Amino acid sequence: MRQLYAFVIFGLIFNTVFSLYYALGKRFSAGSDKRYKFFVAAFALAGFAISFMGFRQLVAVMYPIIGYLGLLMLVVLVVASYRKKGGIRKEKEIRNHLLGIVEKAYDSEQDLTSQDKEKAKQLREASIIDNDILHEDTHAHVRQEMGLGKKG
Repeated sequence: MRQLYAFVIFGLIFNTVFSLYYALGKRFSAGSDKRYKFFVAAFALAGFAISFMGFRQLVAVMYPIIGYLGLLMLVVLVVASYRKKGGIRKEKEIRNHLLGIVEKAYDSEQDLTSQDKEKAKQLREASIIDNDILHEDTHAHVRQEMGLGKKG
């Protein structure tokens, strides 16, 4: 019975290891089959070599390294979010201005001028979203807000 349990545990370990190596290999290979095989083999060899350190020493070495890498990733994510904030603010202003122009098209009390149409075109081109998608989405949003059905 002990041999069966040992076999099951080894199976679980190998299942975990191979799935992790598969994911790492796919991430690092960027779609290249040749590079994928290289990375999986390299990770497998590195994992095999590290396994001879002994569990206690492995944990003593790897836990601090993983912890420091986690802190580094946290710092990188915080810095990246602050860098992107300006772009997000600009996109929000573009879309709000565009929605104001599109509302004129559906409001019978306001006139949509050729300058408004040109400004809407410029705003759509300045946005990070595809022009056609942004055009359809802004019109759909305004129709929904105004309680209107489908209209060109």
